[in-house]
Amino acid sequence: MRFLSHLLAATAPFVLLSSCAPEEPDQRTCTSPTMDGHTYEVVRIGEQCWFAENLKTTEFTDGTPIPELTKEQLVDVDAPGRIVSPDLPEAYNTFYNGWTLLNPKGVCPEGWRVPTANEYSQLHQYTRSISTADHSNVTGAEFCDPTDWDFTLTDVEFNKFGFSAQPAGIVAPLAPASSLNLNSDQSAWFWTRYWDIEHQGIVTVVPVVHIKEDRFFDACGGLDPAYGLCLRCILDE
Repeated sequence: MRFLSHLLAATAPFVLLSSCAPEEPDQRTCTSPTMDGHTYEVVRIGEQCWFAENLKTTEFTDGTPIPELTKEQLVDVDAPGRIVSPDLPEAYNTFYNGWTLLNPKGVCPEGWRVPTANEYSQLHQYTRSISTADHSNVTGAEFCDPTDWDFTLTDVEFNKFGFSAQPAGIVAPLAPASSLNLNSDQSAWFWTRYWDIEHQGIVTVVPVVHIKEDRFFDACGGLDPAYGLCLRCILDE
């Protein structure tokens, strides 16, 4: 018995230490949130959990409504707004001006937020590491749900990562109605956060991410917040 008690005493510290071993990331946290009556599809890509569809909310995170704007109003408004246009199918009426994501109320469900440009870069870096595209360069098509896209590439795995980007394009202030045609732009644009370039205290540029059939452009410059772009949300882990 004395030998057994010494053995237990000697092994006890190892038992305690083993309980401090690093745990695997909790994959269960990537579950679909509900906001404004809509439950969102989500996807885990690497260590990040993303929306697998565009934000559709008509209200801020605190429940207050996001004002509706027409395309014609964009150029004269420097406040949050959700762009609604009869020129687009209802599924694509998910455009927000840049002032919307700059609002401190937030536009994503609780526990989620608008991703930073760095987080889009991390997404790009991870997908490049597992892509089978030439020279390990991810093609945009690997992020895209093929529905509504007019793809010319034939040797890629469409929507490989489950991001399900759609060719919603962009709403430009004072642009003709034809620019809102679903297939005219054949690209996806998303607002993001990293820096807000200011001039005399006024935000003049908000960074954006651009996805085309053959390229994924992470944080490729920025646009005036008067433009209307889509939004994705990322889990705040």
